[in-house]
Amino acid sequence: MGAPSKFSSVHDAAQYVNDELHRRSLLPASRKLQFPSLDEAALKPHSNRINNDKLTINTVHKLLKRLDALESLNVPVQSLEDTTSMLRIPIENQPRLVAEKKIVKPSLQQRHQQVSARRSEVMLEQLRARLKQEGPDLTWSTRPIPEAVDVTNQKESSDCITLQLRNLASHKATSSAALKQLIGFLHECNGYLYTRCVHNYECQVPDKIELDLTTGESSVDPELRGSLDKLQELINDWHDIAELLKGKTEG
Repeated sequence: MGAPSKFSSVHDAAQYVNDELHRRSLLPASRKLQFPSLDEAALKPHSNRINNDKLTINTVHKLLKRLDALESLNVPVQSLEDTTSMLRIPIENQPRLVAEKKIVKPSLQQRHQQVSARRSEVMLEQLRARLKQEGPDLTWSTRPIPEAVDVTNQKESSDCITLQLRNLASHKATSSAALKQLIGFLHECNGYLYTRCVHNYECQVPDKIELDLTTGESSVDPELRGSLDKLQELINDWHDIAELLKGKTEG
C-alpha cells in the first residue's frame, strides 16, 4: 500500500512514519521518533530530548547510507518516453495481434533493465538483513546522559543512611540483651514453679531482674523502650505475687 497523500493530523503522520521505519528495519521495534508537539511530557527531561535528537539523526543517517548503496549500483532508469512508446500500439493492429497471439520477446535492453532491477532488490534485502544481524548502525550511542550529581544532597543522603544503620544496630543490641535476660528469668521461674508446685518442696523465689536498656548509643528507640517497660512491669508483678504466696505458705 502506498503512502497516503495527506494526513488528517500530526499524530497520524508521526504514526505512519514510525510504522514505516519499523517495517523497513530502520528503527528498532522498541523505539520511536518523538515530536515536541505530541510528546512534550516525554521530552521534558533534558536527557530524553538529547536521546530523541540522536535517534532522529541516526535514522536519517541510515537512510542516507541506503541511498548511497543504491546509487552505487548505477541502475539505469527507463525513461518515460521509452515506456510510453512501448504502449503506443495502433488500434487497427490490436485485433490482429490478439488473433495471432503473438508473443513479444523482451529485447536485450529490457532484459538488462530487469536484471538490474532484480539486483537492486537483492542488494536492498541484503542491507536490510545486515541491519537486523549486526544491530542498529548508530552514528553514536544513545544511552541516557547522567545528570550532574549534587554533592550536598549526596552527603545528606549518606548521613541519613548512616544514622538509620546506627539506630538499627542499637535496636538489635538492646533487644538481644533484654531477650537474653528474659530467657534466664523464665528458666528460673519454671524451676521454681516445678519444685514448689509439683514436688511441693520449699525453694527460693527467683531474684527479680531489671532489664538493661543501656547501650553504646545515647538513646533507645522510644517504641522499643515502651515495650521493654511493659515487660519489666510484668516481671515485677510476677515476682511480687510469688513473694506474697511464699509469705502465706510460711505463715
